[in-house]
Amino acid sequence: MLETMTKTKRRPRLVLPSLRELRTGRTGSRLPRPSTRPGMGAIPYRGNTTFRVWVPHADAVNVVGTFNKWSRTRHPLAPEGNGYWSADVRGAKPGDEYKYLIERNGKTHTRTDP
Repeated sequence: MLETMTKTKRRPRLVLPSLRELRTGRTGSRLPRPSTRPGMGAIPYRGNTTFRVWVPHADAVNVVGTFNKWSRTRHPLAPEGNGYWSADVRGAKPGDEYKYLIERNGKTHTRTDP
């Protein structure tokens, strides 16, 4: 008689950051730290740009544009609290086209900067 082995589904492993990672803010997550620069929208500085937007009910926000070949995952924004999301993006410069990808309840919406 042949026996068949059934594959059991493995539950995803939860990896918690170390105390050092928590203190320095450098964890294995792709989520960046919020920008410390003031302002709203796209704020250029020395060959880079800070992106900040107010989306109070978003689950996640990404910025896409000509600077990242419209990649939907390359530049996530970090939540700052009170509905604000931001990130500093290297290589984004004045003249680049961009939009925000806003995720809410499993749906993704593309929006221009208000």
